Amino acid sequence: MADEKHHAKRRLVAILVADVAGSSRLMEADEFRAVAELRRVLDDVLMSLASQMGGRPFKKVGDGVLIEFASPVAATRCALSVQEHLAAAGDPASRSEGVRLRIGINLGDVIVDDDGDLRGDGVNVAARLEALSPVGGIAISAKVRDELHGRLAIDLIDRGEQQLKGISRPVRVFVWAPSAQPEASTPVVQPLAPDQVPSMSEYRRRGRSAQSRRYCLAVEAIEVVHPGLG
Repeated sequence: MADEKHHAKRRLVAILVADVAGSSRLMEADEFRAVAELRRVLDDVLMSLASQMGGRPFKKVGDGVLIEFASPVAATRCALSVQEHLAAAGDPASRSEGVRLRIGINLGDVIVDDDGDLRGDGVNVAARLEALSPVGGIAISAKVRDELHGRLAIDLIDRGEQQLKGISRPVRVFVWAPSAQPEASTPVVQPLAPDQVPSMSEYRRRGRSAQSRRYCLAVEAIEVVHPGLG
């Protein structure tokens, strides 16, 4: 056992964990549509962009995907591209019905199995960070944040040291939240009644500000933790 541990193949990588927020709600509303949307977002958006940026998907868990990157900068750039793409897609008033992701990123030394799977503390931390991410946002460890300095401009909120489930040491967490959702724990924003919706002339007067675009946006913050990593 000791010899096996000594000769285990290891490498330092950035781990991106993405999971669908509120997938049970989507399935309950319309199973067939939900399955098609999940496939589109995970395969055609997330994994497609990850592949373009040098990422390697190595595991799927439920509605989540784990992706390996050689660079934390590439991993974060991919996460930003995915979240911004999903936020910009479609009609703003219907985004609450679409697929939204939470993403966590960690930098760690991991064990590489013969089949290409990655295991270890670095993977577990990334999964716990994903659970702390706001819907449509990204949560990263301090190690990732340090590597971004001077290489990628990103507005981060310092959440301080967090005690993550199954991790004995505290981990300092930084969060990126989309501009339309500055806080991870904001309550659901109820749609306006028809007689309260501004007219098109009113929208033009307000310059289509972020405030006016948010009137009909509803966001659920439902924590999703990867089964099998606890």
